[in-house]
Amino acid sequence: MKKLLTVFITFCLSLSLAACTKKNPVYTIDDGITLELKDVLKAKNENQNTIYYYYLFSITNDRDEDYLLDKFKFSLRDDGKKIKSYISEKYVMPTKLLTAKSTGYVCGHIGFANNNQKDVGLYFDNTKTFMSFKNVKIHQASSSDVRTTQKGMKQTLFEDSTISIGFDYSQANVSFEFGNTVLSNFGIVYENKTDETIVVPYIEPKATLNGLLTTDYADKGDFQTMDIEKIKTLDVKKNKKVPETKQIDGEASGFALIYLNPGQSLTVATAMTFHNSFICYQNSDETPIQVKLVNPGMGINATVYVSREAKTQEIEQNQ
Repeated sequence: MKKLLTVFITFCLSLSLAACTKKNPVYTIDDGITLELKDVLKAKNENQNTIYYYYLFSITNDRDEDYLLDKFKFSLRDDGKKIKSYISEKYVMPTKLLTAKSTGYVCGHIGFANNNQKDVGLYFDNTKTFMSFKNVKIHQASSSDVRTTQKGMKQTLFEDSTISIGFDYSQANVSFEFGNTVLSNFGIVYENKTDETIVVPYIEPKATLNGLLTTDYADKGDFQTMDIEKIKTLDVKKNKKVPETKQIDGEASGFALIYLNPGQSLTVATAMTFHNSFICYQNSDETPIQVKLVNPGMGINATVYVSREAKTQEIEQNQ
């Protein structure tokens, strides 16, 4: 009986010890070079029935000299096994040169068409080491917290207890520079509502201009030297008729935001450039610029109609 009691107590103590043991979010890349998993967000898109994991980790160089991360490699695995099926995967590593006594951040995501994952995490190829996302607290997000039916230049697209995501284009500007139409200072607004550093499931804007190509109107002068005021007075009529515009895709820049510090709010000034194109001010289209604000994992899919004077317009939420 005593022996059975001893075995039982030992078993209970083992379970208790295992429950209290903190999982390690730190991995050593090299001497003086350490990686720490900082945050993981698991987002469920209720409408599409998808699951996205967003992750953030830091790499700290405690050395007195710079460190090149060209040999550092990682991948994502589920329960330590290679992931064969996913709908989206991407990571952002701003630099591969880590200066002495500095810290850099890496963020990324992976999306699945279902919720069948067992234990997603980082896998370090060089040492064949697996680090589960469960080694840190996993925040949860749901597309049910996406905001709809709003008006104005300042709007919230998503908000829960962890993060608020929106936009503000009250300071946006439409210009014509070096032969290109540019929508600048379109603000995407993020707020960290926690006292922890969090990964940002950032919005990727996709812009379209209903406009004209400069190459089709070379006889109107040197577009490289024109500004927006000149474009406004440009006569592009043919046989007294205003030409039909074309849908021209823009190139977005400055939109990626990796992380937010505890309690931090930040507005990311994004620009959309429509190369070799201009607005036709002679037609009646007052809102020639459409900006789609998209994050599939979070269920955010809104279209903002921006006027040629960057005035307030309503938005559409595409569920």
